[in-house]
Amino acid sequence: MSQSRQTLTSPSSKLSFASKHLSGGSSSRLRLTSMLALLNGRGSVAFRTGKSGFKVPRYQNTYQLHSSNPFSHIVVDKIVVNVMTEYLTDIKYNPIVCLKLCQNMAMEIRKQIYKKDFNR
Repeated sequence: MSQSRQTLTSPSSKLSFASKHLSGGSSSRLRLTSMLALLNGRGSVAFRTGKSGFKVPRYQNTYQLHSSNPFSHIVVDKIVVNVMTEYLTDIKYNPIVCLKLCQNMAMEIRKQIYKKDFNR
């Protein structure tokens, strides 16, 4: 039993195992070298070697399917209504004043929405 394990883990058996499963052009040569690296245990799952020879960590994907703080149109509607009632109470229409007033309202609404820190 130990003799069969020894033959399976010897470098020549690893090479023969890899060459049996791969044959062909340059892409198979790349696969052969990567399979040999895996069989020899040279490569690490958590680290890779950079150009300078230092170990560089490999990071996992951090993409999330669902947002931790999703956009809520109900909250935004409340912000818009509050800002508009605050700015537009007792205002008579004047083109010059209303232009500035609308710009200020838009800036205030945007500022309050950014404070909510919605992810998506």
